[in-house]
Parts: sequence; C-alpha cells; structure tokens
Amino acid sequence: MAVQKLDGVRSVTVSLNDGYADIALASQNTVTVERIREAIRRNGFTPREARVRVSGSVVRQDEQLVLDVPASGMAFVLAGSADALARLARAAGGSPITLDGTVPESQRGSTTPLHLRVADGPERYFGRGS
Repeated sequence: MAVQKLDGVRSVTVSLNDGYADIALASQNTVTVERIREAIRRNGFTPREARVRVSGSVVRQDEQLVLDVPASGMAFVLAGSADALARLARAAGGSPITLDGTVPESQRGSTTPLHLRVADGPERYFGRGS
C-alpha cells in the first residue's frame, strides 16, 4: 500500500534526489509511525529518522517520561536535553501538549518502544492545550 493511501495521510511529497518524503497528516489522524515506515518498506525504500510533530499527554511510566497518544494507541519514550525533560516532567499528568522531535530509525518487526527526541528551544514545545 502506498503511503498516500493510508487513512489519515493528507499529502505526500517525495524527493528521490534528496532522499526524503514529506508526509502531511490530517489533524486527529490515527496513523502510526510504524505503519508509515512499513508502507515505505513495501515500496522498496528504507525509512530513516523521522521528524515529527505529535500531540499527546506526558505521563510517567517505569521511571521514564512517555508521550501517550491515545488516538493512535502509541506511546513514545521521551529523550532530550536535561532542560527539555525538566519542562516535560512539569507537564506530566496534565493537559495535552504538542511536541516537535525526531523518531530514530527502527528495524522491521522491532518490539523496542519508539523514542521521541524532543527538539530543544521554546519554539519546539507547544505547551498545554496547543
């Protein structure tokens, strides 16, 4: 299945010369990073690190900060600078937030939890209710 045919994908722009795909998702979508990566693999390409903007709620799980995204059933273990993680710790258990970050490359069939490396800087943290 092509990426643009996945439910929740609004548009796809691909640059084979530069080696990237820009995938715009509809708001309130339920598509997961792994579903997109699997569609990319089925088309003969190797997905790499993904830059994402994702909304959810920060929770504490097993001594880690996790961004819980209930609409898609996903959860991302949060990583980043000490300052970024301290800000996120203060948001734990609160209202939804939106974060910019990167999701590292993963292998097909991996059961390792996805990590979201939060971008540094206040412009990358959209706060409660954004």
